[in-house]
Amino acid sequence: MPSSWLYFRNVTDQDADDSNASDLADSLCIRGDMIRAMFPETDGRLGIMYEPTLAAYDHLILTVSTHRHKEAMEAIAFAARTPGFHVIADMVTTTYLTSDAGADETITAKTIVPEITGIVSLSIADAFTP
Repeated sequence: MPSSWLYFRNVTDQDADDSNASDLADSLCIRGDMIRAMFPETDGRLGIMYEPTLAAYDHLILTVSTHRHKEAMEAIAFAARTPGFHVIADMVTTTYLTSDAGADETITAKTIVPEITGIVSLSIADAFTP
C-alpha cells in the first residue's frame, strides 16, 4: 500500500533549513501512519504526537486560527490517509537563488488549510546530536 508523507518546515528563509545542533528540526517529513494523537494545546495551538524514531513519542506544535483545531485536524487526518506527499505547513517566504537572475525570491508560506497559521516547534529525539 502506498504511503502518505506529511511535510512541515519551520523556517522563513530556505537557506536556513539546515537543522543545526541548536535547532535540531527545521523541517520534518513523517509518514502519515506515524501520527498517534492530535489535540488542542491552547485556543490557538494544535499539538500532534507521532510515533518515535528513536525514543519516547515525539511531537510538534502548530499555530491555528482561534478555535479552529477541528478543521486543521480534519485536513491533517485526510492527508495522513491519502497516499502522496502533503505539505502541511511550509513557512518559507524567502527562497534561495531560485530566480532566473540567480537571486532569492519572496514567496508565500504554504499550509494545507488556512486555519493552520504557523509552526511553534518541531520535536524529534535528539539522539542525532553529539
